[in-house]
Amino acid sequence: MNSFLYMEEPLVSIVIPVFNRAHLVFDALDSVLSQTYSNWECIVVDDGSTDNTWEVIKCYAKKDSRIKIFKRDRLPKGAPTCRNIGVEKSSADYIIFLDSDDILFSFCLEKRMEFVYKNPNFDLVFFQVFGNRNKQFKYRTIYKVKDIILSLLSFESTLQTTSPIWQKELLQKINGWDEEALAWQDPEIHVRALLAAKSYCWAYELPDVYIRNPTNDKSITSSNSAKKHISILKTQYKIWQKLPVTYKETFRKKIITRLYNQIEILEQEIGLKLISDSSTEILELLGKSAHTRVNSYFKLFHITKRIPVIRSIVFKLRTIGIFFPKRVYFESNTLVVSPEIIAQIELDKNAKYLEYNN
Repeated sequence: MNSFLYMEEPLVSIVIPVFNRAHLVFDALDSVLSQTYSNWECIVVDDGSTDNTWEVIKCYAKKDSRIKIFKRDRLPKGAPTCRNIGVEKSSADYIIFLDSDDILFSFCLEKRMEFVYKNPNFDLVFFQVFGNRNKQFKYRTIYKVKDIILSLLSFESTLQTTSPIWQKELLQKINGWDEEALAWQDPEIHVRALLAAKSYCWAYELPDVYIRNPTNDKSITSSNSAKKHISILKTQYKIWQKLPVTYKETFRKKIITRLYNQIEILEQEIGLKLISDSSTEILELLGKSAHTRVNSYFKLFHITKRIPVIRSIVFKLRTIGIFFPKRVYFESNTLVVSPEIIAQIELDKNAKYLEYNN
């Protein structure tokens, strides 16, 4: 390392869950191999791939002994289980989670470990990541937000999977990722971690991870199934139970507003199953009266599905808040990455992965 000296560089584990990403995972692994910080291990956990992903990662494990590969050996299937297995296999005190289609810039580990070395009193440190959205490079995190927990509970894109560098001790303390969560996995673990951490901070504005958007993503997280939406509510219930009183009611209101917003988005079958799933958790989370109202709105709105004229009238009434709750748009606070910072990033060898969409 050039910018600072350790008597011994601490080992960092990069944990990558992978499923049917033979066409992409090699880019992620090449970005790990290009790190200027050398004391790392990369733990790749395959989630039962049916393409040739296992053969690809096997080749990389032969190429470099720091890459260690495993197959998920227990249920349930999913990235959270694979990440927890990766933590169990890890030999390091510091852990970073990387998705199998994303890219670490070559300075990522060096700069992160330098910051951790100079700021040893923080349990959690968050770093900037970015991606290409609508032909612009935008942060996928909200840098220096004052109340990170409130931002997460307000459904803002405050943190992403690779944003934190974790102390393994904290991950073990909070029992890792929720393996039952089909979606909303990042906010769930980050809220629990923030509630448990004694101290945390943002590091600096320069992003060090590039988040890509694969066009053929068919995961449960990207689906619009009733199973997914019910899982989200049940995951949110678990978080709601753990929240201090100061956050509980705010979070409940945000969830109810979000459900109202989904009246047009969700198909009738999904919406009705979602609310008619009268589990104790969902009923307690929404409250009896809100649960009844949301259920009624779903039914009434979707009765009009086959009557376009009536549906159009109901939709107009909804947009101005008559009869139906007025649609509330959640503001996105994500910012465009400045040209100066992009110019700095473009000097890195992994800038070849940037997608400009020109």
